[in-house]
Order: sequence, then structure tokens, then C-alpha cells
Amino acid sequence: MTVTELLPTLKALNHKEKIRAIQFLANEVAKEENVVFVENQEHEFISQTNSFEASRVLQKLLDERKADAIK
Repeated sequence: MTVTELLPTLKALNHKEKIRAIQFLANEVAKEENVVFVENQEHEFISQTNSFEASRVLQKLLDERKADAIK
């Protein structure tokens, strides 16, 4: 079965079943990446969304590089 064939079935699931599908897929990916999820524990999630500090650091490095190139 392809993802295209699977999407309508996933869409038809109720809320609880969708959550179980998400958990299943997250666990499968974690196994492939050798990540261990511990129940009832917070896990770090890294995303570019709302990474304002990372943006500031990157901009500073770019500005410094540009300044060095002008010298």
C-alpha cells in the first residue's frame, strides 16, 4: 500500500486512532534512528520554527563574515 492509498484511511480514523497512528509512526522512526522514548518523560524536539536565538547567532556570524570580506 502506498502513502497516497493510505491517506484517505488515516483521514477517516477517529481522534484516538489518529493519535495511536502518530505514536506508532514516531516510535518506528525513533527505532530507525536509535532513539529511545521513555513514557511520561519530555523529549527534546529540535525545529527551526521559533528559533530566534539561533537566528541571531547566525546573523551575527554572517555580519562578521561580511565585515571581514570588506576589509
